[in-house]
Amino acid sequence: MNTSGAGGEPSGPGWTFLTNHSHVLICITEDDSARSRDIAARVGITERAVYRIVTDLCDAGYVTKIREGRRNRYVAHLDLPLRHQVEGHCTASALLKTVRRQPLAAAVKAVPTINRNRQTMSIPPDAALRLLREGNRRFRADPYIETGALEGHAGLGELSSRQVPFAAVLGCSDSRVPVEVVFGQGPGRLFVVRVAGNVVTPSQLGSLEFAVVQLGVRLIVVLGHSGCGAIEATLAGMVYGDSSEPNGHLGSITGRISRALLNAPRGDDQGGLPEMDEAVRLNVNQSHADLGCESSILAERIGSGDLKVVGAVYELESGRVEFVADAPHETKPMSGVPE
Repeated sequence: MNTSGAGGEPSGPGWTFLTNHSHVLICITEDDSARSRDIAARVGITERAVYRIVTDLCDAGYVTKIREGRRNRYVAHLDLPLRHQVEGHCTASALLKTVRRQPLAAAVKAVPTINRNRQTMSIPPDAALRLLREGNRRFRADPYIETGALEGHAGLGELSSRQVPFAAVLGCSDSRVPVEVVFGQGPGRLFVVRVAGNVVTPSQLGSLEFAVVQLGVRLIVVLGHSGCGAIEATLAGMVYGDSSEPNGHLGSITGRISRALLNAPRGDDQGGLPEMDEAVRLNVNQSHADLGCESSILAERIGSGDLKVVGAVYELESGRVEFVADAPHETKPMSGVPE
């Protein structure tokens, strides 16, 4: 409600349909370099209240504040869903398109096109995770959604000069798991690294380090999926005791997957090996752990809280992405396993 003016006295109507957080966000998207005093005067609250609201918006990932000389400039991230369960099916973009006095395209232009400290433009990991959850919900509601309807979709011309992905995904090469589509995102939104079995090798590590260091990504998702052929091949070789080296370079993948399965608690089924669904989760956890164990760059940022890594499993039949809550187990040395 908007009930107090700059001096703490009531200002305007006794109540409004939108909160002051919405009012401040509207002001920011209409003028990306607006001063706190101007926002306070327009909304009818104190400058201190504006500061608190901007801090809330930044912490939740809706806004990034960039210092330019003596002024602040704001970048709005409007793909996030609204925070209350009643309107959580809508994004901030949908709200602002309804209430803004000018086209929302002006807010999109606020995204910098120069490579200057991209880290400051990143949205917080938890906010990025909410974007992925909401995108997967949209995908499940309409698996055949057209590309133009994907969240954040932009023309090729706009993307030719920059990329500012809000998350990175290490996923499987399986053709049934199109990562951007599964998460309801258009071009330029996700930095995707794909390899059979979503395993971690030096080339995958290098790509993810680039996303973190150069592009400012603060969330990495390790995405496995049900019915993974690489894991099926690994299990088959282990169950039937085939010690021969797989043809070509396949052994560089199955060797890493088998390490995750051998670390699992032993049972009576499949010769003491885990069932397929459990094997998929174990492999996700292994790759999750490998990212921190095999890259000092990623490990430093994970330790400082600047980077978050989560595991997830995509279910082919339902289209649902389930985020894996289990902490990754310890990894075993990779000696003898081909890269």
